[in-house]
Amino acid sequence: TIYRNIARYPDARTTPGVRALRIDAPLFFANTAFLKDTITDAVADGDVEHLVVDCKAISSIDAQALATLDEIVAELHRRGVQLWLSGVRGPVRDALAAAGLTARIGADHIVECVYDAVKRAAGPQRTAQPA
Repeated sequence: TIYRNIARYPDARTTPGVRALRIDAPLFFANTAFLKDTITDAVADGDVEHLVVDCKAISSIDAQALATLDEIVAELHRRGVQLWLSGVRGPVRDALAAAGLTARIGADHIVECVYDAVKRAAGPQRTAQPA
């Protein structure tokens, strides 16, 4: 399965209730506002039940980004949105665990690839729909 930017690929299919996005940078104090804005925008329309974040390009995360991610997790929980992280690198995974974020997100919501996250989030009852 290939995941594409639906703004660039209008024929891409989507899964109802599931939104996926990719973060292409290390997370640190200078881009925490961008992270928060990106995730807030992704769930703003209220139709999102599951947010999948592709983390494979995140090579590191600092204390400020961990604190911001903690705020994001709390906000998503308040909105009833389940967060899924895919492709989390070892050092980032270790930092998430040390900060208590693995427990708050749920270890079962940190998976190897976007496909696994979307499949588990969507469950057997949903299928991809045209965008």
